[in-house]
Amino acid sequence: MVENCFIGNNKMVNIIFPTIFLTIVIAGIVGLIITHKFFLILKEKHLETWNELGKPTLFFNNSIKNNLLVVKFLKTKKYLELHDSLLTKKSQLLWKYYIVYLILFITTFLILIIYVL
Repeated sequence: MVENCFIGNNKMVNIIFPTIFLTIVIAGIVGLIITHKFFLILKEKHLETWNELGKPTLFFNNSIKNNLLVVKFLKTKKYLELHDSLLTKKSQLLWKYYIVYLILFITTFLILIIYVL
């Protein structure tokens, strides 16, 4: 049975793919909510930092440059310099979310390769 899972068994694809797809969609929505709250805290309580990060928003000012600045801000833990416990909590949550979502995305890609090829 386990051997058949990796040969391209259509029943497995019919179960796994919709489950993973739904998980990614739900995780994406959760990510939007977490990111929105993070941006709001930055904008409302740390306007200078928000400006330094390129005034990031979810949609209208969402550029690669801004995203890289935000990721660097999270990775280097610059939020700790602001001494804001709520921002620290949201920043740590968002960084963990990014890691989990990346793992989920890579896992999905690998599963699709296994079943399609």
